[in-house]
Amino acid sequence: MNNPLPILERYGYGNDPAIRSAIIAGFFFRQEVPDIGEVMQAVMDEWLSWLPADIDLYYRTRNTEGKKPIKKGTLTRLRNEMLKEKYRGELWTTELYSDGSLAPEYGLDMCSDNLADWAEYGHEAVNNYISFYFSAQLIDDKVTRERWVDWVISIAERLDYVSAYSSYTLTGAASAMEYGWTPYLRKYAYRYPGFDIGVNHFTKHNIGTCGSKGARWLTLINAEAIGKLGGKDTLLSQLDSNIGVRSVGSGLMLRASDLPELGEMNSVETTDTIPIPKTLISIAKAIEPITIEDGAAQLLSPDGEMDDNAHRWLQRFFHHVER
Repeated sequence: MNNPLPILERYGYGNDPAIRSAIIAGFFFRQEVPDIGEVMQAVMDEWLSWLPADIDLYYRTRNTEGKKPIKKGTLTRLRNEMLKEKYRGELWTTELYSDGSLAPEYGLDMCSDNLADWAEYGHEAVNNYISFYFSAQLIDDKVTRERWVDWVISIAERLDYVSAYSSYTLTGAASAMEYGWTPYLRKYAYRYPGFDIGVNHFTKHNIGTCGSKGARWLTLINAEAIGKLGGKDTLLSQLDSNIGVRSVGSGLMLRASDLPELGEMNSVETTDTIPIPKTLISIAKAIEPITIEDGAAQLLSPDGEMDDNAHRWLQRFFHHVER
């Protein structure tokens, strides 16, 4: 049975919450996608279609300071910029938000990087990514939840993904360190191990050609990853029988449960008694060889470095009590 989403305490300034729970989808993919501009446009338009009517929108790109309100013509300009050739070879970002707060209720984040800029640091592959999130209650309804799953699949197939995922997440994490709210982020991340930390620009440099962030509600891995895991038959033999498996593009989607499950720790400070759902544990163990160090974990450390706190969170599916 799914444990309900926790009610997060309101940390922030006035009515501006610092941390929210949300449902997120994230995709890592190579720059070789031939029609990347068109795909980005389509994802943005689809994201907009899921928003409530008459909502105020803000945006940010690499050339803007802070979030700016979207005015008439802004979205058309952003769509046109996505088709420019420079977006295939230079660092670029486009971010849209439902409001100007530190942890907006809805968000879309798209980023590309130039491999040449990172090759000197030893990166074998630098990936683009797309992430978007909505209020977690969006998928409470089963019909909407299945629409969400179908949407995730359709985007993954268009992108020829390296890996992708969907999960409950904690938003506002990128601001936590800047404003001193790391203890509150850590409090919920440790207590509810099924939460993702949705800051994928920290992670994309580690994904390589077949890496994964690890077990999530929906976990998508590509053909190269399946090969490194010993092939499809070997992978499936290691998975709990309650896990849904579906072919998506050249890879597979592993679905841990009908709804995302969080699990819940008995103590904020104890990591060896976590009642994590056994399906998440099963996925985590099966894909461990391709699981990369999720750079977002550094936000759990007071100084932003990967300390014991961050590594403890990364290992949360391997030190547990199954329920």
